[in-house]
Amino acid sequence: LSVPAYIFSQDSTIQLPGYGPIQYDIAFGGGFYALADVKQFGLDLKTSGFEALRSAGACLSELLRKSIKLSHIGSEDLAFLYGTILIDDNDGKDDIYNNFVVFAEAQVSFIFCYSNQVIQCIR
Repeated sequence: LSVPAYIFSQDSTIQLPGYGPIQYDIAFGGGFYALADVKQFGLDLKTSGFEALRSAGACLSELLRKSIKLSHIGSEDLAFLYGTILIDDNDGKDDIYNNFVVFAEAQVSFIFCYSNQVIQCIR
């Protein structure tokens, strides 16, 4: 048994101050997360600093929380954006995705959490 997992929106774009237009998806897999390619922020998961990555993810989360209305299939209590997953698709070289998860109030997870795993699978 697992939680529902689904894509809420795909290939949306928002103008993010300081970064420009950012394309993102929103998916649910135990929590709603925005997913965005880290390269759009002018960053790289291997070489960019921790604070730069955290700031980019937190900025996107904050703007999306103010700009979009989420709805959940089974419970409106879950209809909120939990965070942003910055993704590096490894330039399509293989099926490995590296990521940086910024959640809640700009906290960072280095653990490949269940929500992240589910969302990557349905993406």
